[in-house]
Amino acid sequence: MSVRRRGTEGGSRYLYEPFEFASIHQVEAHERIVESQLGSIRGHFVRLEAAVDRLERRLWMAVYGVAAVVLAEVARAYMDFGLGG
Repeated sequence: MSVRRRGTEGGSRYLYEPFEFASIHQVEAHERIVESQLGSIRGHFVRLEAAVDRLERRLWMAVYGVAAVVLAEVARAYMDFGLGG
């Protein structure tokens, strides 16, 4: 089987030409870009996690506030019932 060279014939050049590897400089540049992007994603994740923690604290404060109001109303009703009866 002979290897055909690219010429006037149709088809993909990748079928007939040898694969060229990226130079080591291109690979290193790509690694630096990917590391930079991952660092940015990590920063976004840290800020998102902090926002979720703040939201969770606010939610628990609201839950405790509602529970305190309910208990205060129960105590008030008990006091009114106990003193009036």
